[in-house]
Amino acid sequence: MEQADNKFRIGEFTFDTFHEYRDGQEDLKKIECINKELDIHDPKVAVRLYNMIRTGEIVFKSPIGDKFYAHIADIVADKSVGLIEVNDAVEKAEDKTKSSKIIGLAFIGLAIIFFAYFGISELTDYISTRKMAALQDQKNYTKTDDSAAKSSITNNEIARINSRVVDPSTLTVLPEYQQYLAQNPEFVGWLIVPDTQVNYPVLQRQSDNDYYLNHG
Repeated sequence: MEQADNKFRIGEFTFDTFHEYRDGQEDLKKIECINKELDIHDPKVAVRLYNMIRTGEIVFKSPIGDKFYAHIADIVADKSVGLIEVNDAVEKAEDKTKSSKIIGLAFIGLAIIFFAYFGISELTDYISTRKMAALQDQKNYTKTDDSAAKSSITNNEIARINSRVVDPSTLTVLPEYQQYLAQNPEFVGWLIVPDTQVNYPVLQRQSDNDYYLNHG
């Protein structure tokens, strides 16, 4: 865990509170699990994973998860663009042979399936605006060679991904905050807003998130 200016950091991401930092750790563990067990560059896997994140079957809580979701969306969009380009080439050559016409129809059907599966509007938006911007950070997400075992996602795998959370017992508190934690075990962070008088500890009761809204 890195700290800069009283903030928590994971790689390029900075978090203002300890809870946000912990959410980032949980998302990072889920992403590592996905990359280890699935081939996200397989078109079928990428499309299904994209829809699972969009519908909430796999949940991310931090900017780290949001960036990974955008990365998956770009992969899906890129695969679909490739299908459309191949289909255009086939249509131009449809006067050659009957077999090429059959291939063209097959590609048209496959492109239609992709469009219908996750929505024409969303796909068009990603193709026209993102232009694979997130792929420059692809080095942050490892790809394994075991693609044969990554062609599908089971319910057990979904449960295992969502269960990858940070064990609170493994978390540490920065030395400068140890004294506050010793005084009150419900201390979770410190809130500072530059150029204001906001500079005070943050407390949270596990059994009642609203407790400290009414107690000083």
